[in-house]
Amino acid sequence: MSKILKSMNLRITVITVCRNSVDTIERTFTSVLNQHYLPYEYIVIDGASNDGTLGIILKYQQLFEAKNVLFQYVSEPDKGLYDAMNKALPYVTGDWVHYLNSDDFYYDNKTLYNMSLFLAKTQKDIVAGNMFISSENKRTKLCRPSIIPRKLAMLFTCPFQQPATFVKATLMKNTRFDTAYRNSADYKLWVQLILEGIQYEYVNVNVTVFNVGGASANLRNMNNENICLFKEVQLPVGAVIHRCYIHMYLLFYLKQKFPSLHLLLKRLFS
Repeated sequence: MSKILKSMNLRITVITVCRNSVDTIERTFTSVLNQHYLPYEYIVIDGASNDGTLGIILKYQQLFEAKNVLFQYVSEPDKGLYDAMNKALPYVTGDWVHYLNSDDFYYDNKTLYNMSLFLAKTQKDIVAGNMFISSENKRTKLCRPSIIPRKLAMLFTCPFQQPATFVKATLMKNTRFDTAYRNSADYKLWVQLILEGIQYEYVNVNVTVFNVGGASANLRNMNNENICLFKEVQLPVGAVIHRCYIHMYLLFYLKQKFPSLHLLLKRLFS
């Protein structure tokens, strides 16, 4: 292990929220348990699963504790994904927070070690790495944070990929995801923090493999929320951009489902 990590005694808190994730959560747990640099603590917030997920949580609680990882879990009803993510924060005692979705997993067993080398010496509040996007029967592709300035990039797309982002615990525990947003609360949080002047950096570390079939897969609903969030933070240009996206989604849908109609419209308006 790096001398830097030994001297800093870096403490990472991993948080997984889940509900009825019996088919995927064991892969998530295994990807954490097999890390060369284990997290300081693991917090699991379960939304009162009834499919056997709780049994898997209890099984892995023993395995994590055997490796001296502090393990806490809560199993009770919640009001959705972001409510569960908020619910975890009072339990956090580590230095950095990373949310690992219950159907996602770490890129490899060196992920936390590689990221920790940067976390141990950074002065920033947010550190974002690389995320892979995975879809059944489709090739996995790498998704990196934008190389253009975040204040510009955030008008077009989420400035950080939440599954590949680590946040200082002192910052995360003093903020909350807005539960009025069911798909874009993380997008709104990042925009607000950037506008407040929070310091951040991108590092070239492969962090997470993200399953596109998760809770934020409904692009149209997400985009409608994006329009609302930019209005709320008083950046109307962002709302205009995302309103244009809705028309792009509609054209794409017509092209896929009604190619003849799409061709007719294209001839009429081009």
